Amino acid sequence: MTDELHFAQACVGAATHLHTTADELAANPDDPDAVGKAGRDTLTALEQLAGMHPPAPILASLQRIATDLSTAGARTTDKTPDDQMPDTARGDQVPDKARGHQMLDTIRGAADAIGQIAQDYARQHAKGQGTWQ
Repeated sequence: MTDELHFAQACVGAATHLHTTADELAANPDDPDAVGKAGRDTLTALEQLAGMHPPAPILASLQRIATDLSTAGARTTDKTPDDQMPDTARGDQVPDKARGHQMLDTIRGAADAIGQIAQDYARQHAKGQGTWQ
């Protein structure tokens, strides 16, 4: 199996997982525990993809998604209270009620972007035009 195909399959799995995560968050976007769990799950999925050492443009895209997630207010540990959250990437704090909805939009966008990456790599593999380095 080529690196492109392996990465494409990992992206499909991650996108599917993120859609499920978003659906779970949509059931209760105002629950701080649900928001924290969704953020952690999403960051874990992004870290797993980044750990596959994709080409620089893809890695940069994954890092942008992680920054967007941070901006939406993701917590990185179970024990971080809201008042100890680091400043968001833009330096503004997102009110608790809006945080879950913003995170939901970010996770759905991430799932769609990762799904598109999967399609692009699968298409490159099918054409024999792999660019993995």
